[in-house]
Amino acid sequence: MPRATVVIPTLDRKEFLEQAIETVQVQTYEPLECIVVDDGSTDGTREYLDSLDYDALRTIYRDETGLSSARNAAIDVADGEYVTFLDSDDILYPHTVETLVTELDEQPEDCAGAFGSKKIVTPRGRVKKKRVPTGSMTEATIKSAGSIGGPSSTTFRLEAVEEVGGFDESFDRLEDLDLYLTLLKNYWLLGMDKICCERRTHDRQISGDDEMMSRSYKRILKKHGVEDPRRDRRK
Repeated sequence: MPRATVVIPTLDRKEFLEQAIETVQVQTYEPLECIVVDDGSTDGTREYLDSLDYDALRTIYRDETGLSSARNAAIDVADGEYVTFLDSDDILYPHTVETLVTELDEQPEDCAGAFGSKKIVTPRGRVKKKRVPTGSMTEATIKSAGSIGGPSSTTFRLEAVEEVGGFDESFDRLEDLDLYLTLLKNYWLLGMDKICCERRTHDRQISGDDEMMSRSYKRILKKHGVEDPRRDRRK
């Protein structure tokens, strides 16, 4: 029985997905399972997944229902005690799952998850590091939760994610920020100063839709009753 599950939702990103899965296959932590949720791809993703000889791989094929729903579908069937989320256009480093799970094993159960820093790589190959705050994160604020960044450098206790209802499927952007804030109202999270993933930027990322991002951001402020930290900078 795997102790850790890596969840990869994908939609028409076969050219990125192949490398993402390869980085799961070389994880130093065992046993783990990898669940890929194909949310209605038409680019040959299903054929590629069906051709893989990878015993730890589980696949879910669905009509397009959205990123949050795809992740929740994997959460519903995951066997691991811990769940690591990986976007299909990102990659993990070989130590990622072992680093985060080992640290969580040493924490009390009210620590719902751990997160690390990441490298961001542009299409032209420019690299910058996004460092995260280290130590205990206890405040459910936009400033703290927003500093975590995307979910590809995070690992959570599956039980904690299930307890808060998983990802809110009404969000089609910033669903990760919403989850962090929800978890921080009930638990605390642990930041680690170790590079755990590489985020590859490209022009098809859903975060590139400024209007949709702004709409989701305003909904999060209202849902969680938190202050907008950008308000102070405007004064």
